[in-house]
Amino acid sequence: MNLYNIRKVLLAKAITCILTFTILSCFIINGCLPTATNPTIQYPIIQVPSKPILQIISTEDLRGLSDETIRKIIFNDDTLKHYIEQLEASITTYNNWAREQNR
Repeated sequence: MNLYNIRKVLLAKAITCILTFTILSCFIINGCLPTATNPTIQYPIIQVPSKPILQIISTEDLRGLSDETIRKIIFNDDTLKHYIEQLEASITTYNNWAREQNR
């Protein structure tokens, strides 16, 4: 490689560096560099299903059942009611939190 070619390559590299520096300087001065932004997260609001309409069970319907079976039915019913209340409270708490976060 002769001296002329070496000068030509060095000149091309120098011009490339100067152009790159100039372009980057313009971006920095004008604030055009891309900035990192936090993505916006939207938390979904959970709809609480409407409560079903339950049929009334009369004492006549329970007449053939043993006292132990009736106690189990009452226990299960009370347990499910408590569980439903806990789920509704959890959903309400989450929804309140989600609404605050979504602002």
